[in-house]
Amino acid sequence: MNRPFFPPPPLLDEGWYSDPTGRYEARYWDGQKWTKHVSHYGATGTDPILRARFDRLWVRLTLRVITWGATILIIYFLVKAFWPTEFLNESSLTHITNHSEKTLQTISLPLVASALL
Repeated sequence: MNRPFFPPPPLLDEGWYSDPTGRYEARYWDGQKWTKHVSHYGATGTDPILRARFDRLWVRLTLRVITWGATILIIYFLVKAFWPTEFLNESSLTHITNHSEKTLQTISLPLVASALL
């Protein structure tokens, strides 16, 4: 497994420097390469410089986009599956309009007749 490339600090002596991976406060530079020795808030330990598979930003972003896309597709297909098929299509709107006009005509005819009497 190859080690990820981190540019070395320019002409620095061996010692503790800011961790180039950003996971800890400091990492030890031995004068030639970063070592596995880390320091975080005063506590020291070891952590290989190799990054975990999901530690890369592009992997996390890709997984997030795929997750959101899948969620949106699932919601779309659920709504499509349970949405009434005749709801707000052209024939149902025509039926609603015709029904409203008939009701209006039925109500207005007796009013006109009573006004004439």
